[in-house]
Amino acid sequence: MTPSHRHPPISLGRLGFFSAMHLFCFFIFVSMASAIVHLSLYEKYLGFSGKRIGLIAALFVLATVFMPPFWGYIMDRVSDPRRVLRFTVIGSTLFLLPCIFLKSYWTYFAFRFLSACFQAGLIPINDSQLLAYGSKYNLKYGPMRVWGTYGFIIAQIVLSIQFLFLEDIRWMFVNWFAANALLVVTTYRMEALPSGLKRGELFKGLKLLLEPSFGVFCAGCVMQRIAMTGYYTFFSLYIVGLGLPFRIAALAWCIGPISEILVIQYGDRLVNYIGVKGLLCLALAGATLRLLILSTAPPTSIIFASQLLHALTFGAMHIAGIMYVNHRVPPTLRASGQTAFTAVAYGLSGAIGNLVAGFLYDAYGAEYMLLCLAMVAFTGWIIVAVFLKPVKVAAA
Repeated sequence: MTPSHRHPPISLGRLGFFSAMHLFCFFIFVSMASAIVHLSLYEKYLGFSGKRIGLIAALFVLATVFMPPFWGYIMDRVSDPRRVLRFTVIGSTLFLLPCIFLKSYWTYFAFRFLSACFQAGLIPINDSQLLAYGSKYNLKYGPMRVWGTYGFIIAQIVLSIQFLFLEDIRWMFVNWFAANALLVVTTYRMEALPSGLKRGELFKGLKLLLEPSFGVFCAGCVMQRIAMTGYYTFFSLYIVGLGLPFRIAALAWCIGPISEILVIQYGDRLVNYIGVKGLLCLALAGATLRLLILSTAPPTSIIFASQLLHALTFGAMHIAGIMYVNHRVPPTLRASGQTAFTAVAYGLSGAIGNLVAGFLYDAYGAEYMLLCLAMVAFTGWIIVAVFLKPVKVAAA
């Protein structure tokens, strides 16, 4: 959409019911997805080893290599993108719910992977739609995307309260199902904004992602993702392994997203001030420091304080990636571009991160695992600081 066809700037409060439904939809989706961060604890409850938990998480992340580009391409081609969103949400739910009753490792493994194939593209698909709203209504990405952060925080608070009274960790699956059901219902009232991708445009546009500067940018993202994926998978186990109750893990997961609110909200200004290279360097430096702190098995107060670095390890990283890809690809390739980037920069690297973390967790313990992951993040910082040339990117 050319600038002449864009609406004049409006506030989120005046966005209208149908478009506001998408923000609510995204809010609910991230609330739903927040339960995933505790699945390693449930898998430990089932008796799975660290290596096997890492393998499950690796395969889950590996699905983000192959499936997001597939869903993104369909999203860009269909006349009503809401149908893709509904289909992926329903599919991920139907395959995950049986995991409540499964005891066999390989059967559980199969259902988790099938669920991941549907879920893998949901975040980049939602991001592409938020960018479409921004383009149509002349809105900034950050103030819309921050609603997902609110959803995550509220979901973790709900979990913390639930586990004051409930002992069965399988209740988080019930939360997942309820949020998914609400998400599907809201898609019927949100506005449909198709990309209008035509035949032959896909490879012509995606070849823009093969430029050398993009390769260096992806290398930094890959190193950050390897480091932080292992942390995300094993953090709840790490907390419980220190002798702390599960509700402490849920509360710790709340602190991180709270810290990211300002970074997400004002991401466009940060891009203008320090650029995507500066944001990516901050993300890698934050990951290095965060993992180093946790590798010392510090007291609870320091663990909580270290969660404030989530503003960099997720907030800065996410904004840098979204803005950079949105700058590189045309509007008709929003979903395909975002999902292709997810596959390249997050998919395979996340799988590697989980496999490595699972091995280190079993062989040497959580603290040594976190120390090794910190060194990976630091290596990524060196690559970006030395080899990535500053790029002028217009904030979305």
